[in-house]
Amino acid sequence: MGQLERGVAHECAANGGFRCALHNFIHGNATLFDTVAVSGMASMFLTPVLIVGLVMCCAVALWSYLVAFGAALIGATLYFARAADWAAGILPEGHKYEQLLAICIVVLIVGFVAVFVGARRPAEEVEPAK
Repeated sequence: MGQLERGVAHECAANGGFRCALHNFIHGNATLFDTVAVSGMASMFLTPVLIVGLVMCCAVALWSYLVAFGAALIGATLYFARAADWAAGILPEGHKYEQLLAICIVVLIVGFVAVFVGARRPAEEVEPAK
């Protein structure tokens, strides 16, 4: 590691910033890839909401959004903390991308179940009670 790289690494440890992010991007730091995986997983709650809400034209209850969002945040936290003892006990053994796949599948299942249970047809399609 050259003197410039050591200097940037020390600066990153001290206060982060744009120079640190640029250094991580150029040198392919695993933290950057983990961050992209975590942010992608955090946005996965939108998949069931968009499919049920837009494609199937159903209204989605607020609690369904919150459950899907909570599942995505828990999944993102679990992946980001996969080296911690508590997370390692929950995750399957394997490569980090196998763990990421398992977490994504669980997040999607929880999200779809919550959204399907909380979905309702639009008011104009509901037949009035007799």
